Amino acid sequence: MKKLTLLGVICLALILTALPFMAACGAEEPAPVTPVPVTPAPVTPVTPAPAPVVVPAPAGEGVFTVLNPVANQPPIEVHALNPRLDTLDGKKVIVVNLRGGNEEAITSVGPDLQAAVPGCDVTSYTVKDKWGLLPPEIDMIVSEYDAAILGHNY
Repeated sequence: MKKLTLLGVICLALILTALPFMAACGAEEPAPVTPVPVTPAPVTPVTPAPAPVVVPAPAGEGVFTVLNPVANQPPIEVHALNPRLDTLDGKKVIVVNLRGGNEEAITSVGPDLQAAVPGCDVTSYTVKDKWGLLPPEIDMIVSEYDAAILGHNY
């Protein structure tokens, strides 16, 4: 048999005191909600931002240009993905190591690919920059190959 302690008596007293209030809270009915009619706002077409306004400055001061804070981005050209290669047999593949993470993983991709598909020519290229930034001539280097594998932060 368990003993009744002072803490247990205080908790029991609090529960018995709060019980009528909790029962009263559950007995109240919520106020009726009347629906409010909503009218949709008219849709206004987006107009392009006007050209910057150049205000001539008084003598001795510079010229100020006021820009529109609305971001008007030029349209983005959408290009389709390159078609997948049906086979790697007879293809030239370049493996580019961007030096961002696990060097061992990306350096093992080239020899493993060469062992799996003996007919393909695999070349490895390591970016010299310590942050893994691509040099400007990477497009020219990669364009000579049929496929490219870029490795970064494995």
